[in-house]
Amino acid sequence: MGKDKEGKEKKDKKDKKEKKDKDKDGDSDDGDDGMGDYFGTQSENRGFLDVAPDEGARLAAAAAAKKKRREEQFRQLFRQMSGADRHLDPQEMKRLAMKIASMNRIDPACFGEVELMFWRYDFSGDGKLDENEGLMLIEGMCRAVKDARDPRAARAGMRSTRDIPNKRMEQYYQISKKLGQGGQGAVYLAVDRSNGQEKVVKYYDKSCANAPADDIIDEFALLTKLDHPKIARTYEIFQDTANFYVVSEPYFGGDLSTAVEKAQQAGVALTEKWFADIWRQSMEGVAFLHTQHTMHCDIKEPNIMISSKDNWQNPNVVVIDFGLAQGFGAGSMPGGTPGYMPPEVWQCGLWTPKGDTFAMGVTFYSMITMQGSPFVRGATSIDHVKMITMQCRLPPPSGHLASPQGRALNMMITRMLSRDFHSRPTMAQVLQDPWMRQASGGAMEIDRSAIRRMTQVHDMSLLQKGLLADMASRENLAQLEELSATFTSMDSDNDGMVSKDEARTALRKSGLGSAEIEQLIETLIGDQGSVSYTVFMGQLIAAKKGDSVNTLRQVFQQYDADSNGYLDQREIREMLSQPAILDAFPKGKTAEAILKEYGWDKMRKVTWEDFRHAFENEVSPENTNSQYKKGDSVEYYSPSYGKWVQCVVTETRDDGAIQVNVKPGFWFAMRDQGSKIRKSGAGTAASPGQALLAAALGF
Repeated sequence: MGKDKEGKEKKDKKDKKEKKDKDKDGDSDDGDDGMGDYFGTQSENRGFLDVAPDEGARLAAAAAAKKKRREEQFRQLFRQMSGADRHLDPQEMKRLAMKIASMNRIDPACFGEVELMFWRYDFSGDGKLDENEGLMLIEGMCRAVKDARDPRAARAGMRSTRDIPNKRMEQYYQISKKLGQGGQGAVYLAVDRSNGQEKVVKYYDKSCANAPADDIIDEFALLTKLDHPKIARTYEIFQDTANFYVVSEPYFGGDLSTAVEKAQQAGVALTEKWFADIWRQSMEGVAFLHTQHTMHCDIKEPNIMISSKDNWQNPNVVVIDFGLAQGFGAGSMPGGTPGYMPPEVWQCGLWTPKGDTFAMGVTFYSMITMQGSPFVRGATSIDHVKMITMQCRLPPPSGHLASPQGRALNMMITRMLSRDFHSRPTMAQVLQDPWMRQASGGAMEIDRSAIRRMTQVHDMSLLQKGLLADMASRENLAQLEELSATFTSMDSDNDGMVSKDEARTALRKSGLGSAEIEQLIETLIGDQGSVSYTVFMGQLIAAKKGDSVNTLRQVFQQYDADSNGYLDQREIREMLSQPAILDAFPKGKTAEAILKEYGWDKMRKVTWEDFRHAFENEVSPENTNSQYKKGDSVEYYSPSYGKWVQCVVTETRDDGAIQVNVKPGFWFAMRDQGSKIRKSGAGTAASPGQALLAAALGF
């Protein structure tokens, strides 16, 4: 009997230890919702910089592995329920909802109206959900399961004010003037003491019920992941004992409610092209938002800004105010502005991506007629606005819309304002409308001065690109209209990334030769395949300043918080954890991996010289003599071909850079020769026939 008791105690102790270890690894099964722990454990949700370096790396790896397992679970469930065509129709979605409810032993009613929910996820507008849309649907259902079981715990797990840094606002920003006062707090124009640029600082009073911390954190989290020229940029959020502070980019031209009047005062002719250019930019911003699985839910003239007050001939547009924005994975909550909200929101509280199309259509109608929303005209109450919107009858066309020239525009707006959201076009479809394509003049071309700027960009490492992107993430990019327009003209599919093919297509129209184009693409994009907006802008800003070393010194000083001339382990880990830096690397690359790659994990401190030499590959400015000369037989490692290719040095330069025959026109800087060029015979290389193929394919 005593032995049995002793054995049971040992087993209980062992089980308790295993559970403790499992919880520590961020892999606890407690509270499992049947689809994996959707929100993650407490250890997953805390900041990895708040723990020891090795512990932080282990927790990050555990969280990433768990997320990957959860996504695979979701994919398997989708494939099981979607049938042979790998798409969910409304009936298949109902069966999916019933299965998830059964797996979790809950009432399917916690999902809300499943028939309506389907349309929130159909952002492609084809009446079916593909795998990515289906994964968002399952994610939303799992969130509903979690909220149904413990709403307070779910909210606490996702949002915490403890992760918001504490700062003294006056130490970092100098307030210049008050811009406005609202129910949530005040808005000020301020000067960033670190770079002298103007910023907008919003004060949110912590004691004010109209400014809940959850909403402020949610909007900030959304904006920081949206990297696109037509989406408002937010720099940081911090707090003190009295307020939350959100710092964002300033826009000096006002919003669309005054744009027509200001353009007329500037002597600008208000042609269809003028309106089309503004509307195209507005829709590009919202269409990008939809690709990121988010709806704006409050499109109207005041939420679309003009970045500059000096260029009314070709205004640069930015979409702002995401306080009501809803992720497709979240619950649908009715909201918006009466007169702009679509009928389905009034009728059943349903926001879909096509609801943004409706609101944008109202905005277009209001601007072109200068008569405001057609659904508030003559209304005497909110209920009256609802009734007029539900009827969805537009007044007879007047002014330009009634003219033969305005007929196509009137047809486009009428389609956008269809009462039945199934009949409305998506935002991406409106961008391809015949009137829009004709009025805006087709695809944009790159400005010649921008071409010159791009040719000044020199080859650099991924970390250097990331650091410059981090610098750019704090710049007022909307004010750099020429550089921003260059990115937009190359991003033909409006996904916030420029691929090599997109860059090649755009640059062919510029008059550059093929060799110059390939050199430029290799420099700007490299082996990554594509480049994001902020990484792209960081490189062009450095080229514009003409001194990348000094620019990197500014980045170094930015993270040397105590100004002691070096970065300690915490400072350098904080730097490498910045999203803009990680975005410059292949997906999945961690700050810890970058730290080890540069050998900084073994250094107690990193001085400016250590930092600078990391980008020079230990080659000093005086040492510019390459080991290779013209005619040398060498081997080049082709990332596309995956092998070392036999080749010959065809050109050399005074700074040590060389060209080889399989990459005609491309200069290999000395810092890159160690990893991409080697002496012939140093290893197994591709055959002469393979080398010829590589040369033919441009490898």
